[in-house]
Amino acid sequence: MLKILSAIFLLALTQAAHAQSSCNIVNDEITDTNANCMAEPKELYLTIYKLGLCASPPAAPTSNTAIDFFQCSIIFESSSGARVKIVKGVPTKLDGVVKRPPNGTYGYSFAVLSPYSEIKTILKFDQDRQNYPAVGQTATNGRVCWSRAGRFYSNRIGHISDLVDCGSSVGSSYGFTTQVSNALGADGAGNGDVSRDFGVLTGYLVKSNYKLATSNPNDIGEIDKSISVIPMTTPLTVTRSTKGMDISASISTGVMIEMNSLGTTIESFGQGQLLPIFTLY
Repeated sequence: MLKILSAIFLLALTQAAHAQSSCNIVNDEITDTNANCMAEPKELYLTIYKLGLCASPPAAPTSNTAIDFFQCSIIFESSSGARVKIVKGVPTKLDGVVKRPPNGTYGYSFAVLSPYSEIKTILKFDQDRQNYPAVGQTATNGRVCWSRAGRFYSNRIGHISDLVDCGSSVGSSYGFTTQVSNALGADGAGNGDVSRDFGVLTGYLVKSNYKLATSNPNDIGEIDKSISVIPMTTPLTVTRSTKGMDISASISTGVMIEMNSLGTTIESFGQGQLLPIFTLY
């Protein structure tokens, strides 16, 4: 029987089509300006429907055909979705059905997730940063910035406002920001992708029937799930002697800092990128 001790966890799609590199950090302070970068969140919540291994990449979904998992084996499944809290160094048990994959060699993994994620974080910078307030709202600035309660859409019209505060220390507005991934790449002008190859993974946004969805600004529309297909650096071979599997990941790039072109203005802390590490025993 396969035992999965998971998860710090699996992966998340990058929220924007801008720069997707790790933040530059000097003396525990982020030095980046003018470009998005990824850092470590305090807490991240994802909802997982399926995890699996594939001998070859599944055929991509289209508007007329569902994604084809014929060459894949499901290793975890929850019909209602398993909500997982991801915190550095804290193992999390997945509530659902765990299955042992057939013996064989697998070169790919996949995850089926909810398009909604929740991020809570506090980050320090090497110089004052400011939030992007809505009209009539208070502008804040300082070298410590944190997430505020609220939600934003990946595909949207205009800027994200009132989801970040900054100051000399964390204020009472600290809370969870919900990201609605209604696009895999968006530019704030209503242009969004529902299928994208990020190099380290390929992502799709699909309807409940697993056919490719469409993206509309500021609306989840028909999007029901996000799917990620990840090529493994080294293929995973399951044999008769395999007793179990651990799934882990680095959370160091789990939050995307979306910066405004004004240079030191931060619009949001969104979902970043975590790639899986499978360990057999």
